Amino acid sequence: RRTISRKQRSAANQRERRRMVSLNTAFDQLRTRIPTFPHEKKLSRIQTLKYATEYIAVMAELLKDHPKSDDCRSETESEGVSHGNQSENNDWRQKRN
Repeated sequence: RRTISRKQRSAANQRERRRMVSLNTAFDQLRTRIPTFPHEKKLSRIQTLKYATEYIAVMAELLKDHPKSDDCRSETESEGVSHGNQSENNDWRQKRN
């Protein structure tokens, strides 16, 4: 069995804390991109991943069903695609429940 000094353990703990802060920040950012009802509690990590996967699939299907004739989109259109419009978000919410 290998013994680890207090200094090494402390450094490893600090690295792990930084890793967890980074991971939690990434999940928080992902949660802001998933349309949810305002009254819903904070999504768990697994819920966040499941809903994000479903949402991406719905948005991909939407893009497949509504191809653009012009590949150049304005900034507003690009934002609309990345976040979906309100009725599309509502449709997705209904499908997931």
